[in-house]
Amino acid sequence: MSEKREAAHLDGAGATHDLHEHMEKLTTTRRRVRFTTGWTITPVDEAAIAELPEHAWECSLKQDGDLHDDDHSGVAELTGLNRREGWLKGMRLIVRRVRPSGRHTENLTSLEKKTGWKYSIIATNITKL
Repeated sequence: MSEKREAAHLDGAGATHDLHEHMEKLTTTRRRVRFTTGWTITPVDEAAIAELPEHAWECSLKQDGDLHDDDHSGVAELTGLNRREGWLKGMRLIVRRVRPSGRHTENLTSLEKKTGWKYSIIATNITKL
């Protein structure tokens, strides 16, 4: 029996707890809805990112599934370090860092300028493998 997979795409401005609850309610005994949402990083998020030890960062994957070089990008689990209230059970917060491109340099935050990384965060109900 093959598993049917479908994807829905939503505007990132809708990354709210209400949206997450709605998406979770779409899951039935016959269908599991998985999703990720992102938002613009706030000072609260940056404070949590700054607390991550270097060993928390892992290599990220390229689109083809191969690992990026350590110097190019990384990912870390941010779950429980910030935004602790109001999340669905099992929701995870993942932060990704990349070396900023030329188009990003004038819009970097003070943390990003200090560390040399550009950060983004997603919330997801996809569990660890």
